[in-house]
Amino acid sequence: CALPIWAGARAKAPLMTAYALLEALGPSDPLAQGEVDESTGLIFATTTGHIANWEHELPLYVDGSLAVDDFAKVFRDHPLGRSLDGLLRTLAWPGPFQVLTSACAAGAQALALARRWISTGKVRRCLVGSTETLTHLTARGFDCFNLLAKDLATPFGQNRQGINLSEAAAFLQLEAEPSDRKS
Repeated sequence: CALPIWAGARAKAPLMTAYALLEALGPSDPLAQGEVDESTGLIFATTTGHIANWEHELPLYVDGSLAVDDFAKVFRDHPLGRSLDGLLRTLAWPGPFQVLTSACAAGAQALALARRWISTGKVRRCLVGSTETLTHLTARGFDCFNLLAKDLATPFGQNRQGINLSEAAAFLQLEAEPSDRKS
């Protein structure tokens, strides 16, 4: 499946999302071959979404050095589900889909929703994924709460001092019963 490269320097999230989805599918998956049907659901969870598209302009707008119309042009492309939107259009997605943006709980809620979709028969399988990019807004938020480690984090250490932030994208497939496809 050849997914188009979204243009622009701020297109990291859609590219990470597309790559993670293709990695989860494998080359022999019908979806990777362009065979999409209603029996597969897609749930996308994110916290940061496309914040990087407007976070640098926000302080300029707040302090009055960026006009409302100029900020509006940047902010129009802000949806947290923008990465998913690109995939849905590219794949001509006919099945159910959902974006969850409930901060740190979004991934767990996405898995629970996928389980419900499968157990109720809404879908036969569900692709669940997330993309998080590191933004200044996120880093400053965690820093304001004094949650960032000064060095490498030691989450299981007795003297742990905080967390490290990073970027990632991942998808996984959940199915009611294992398929006989070989991926």
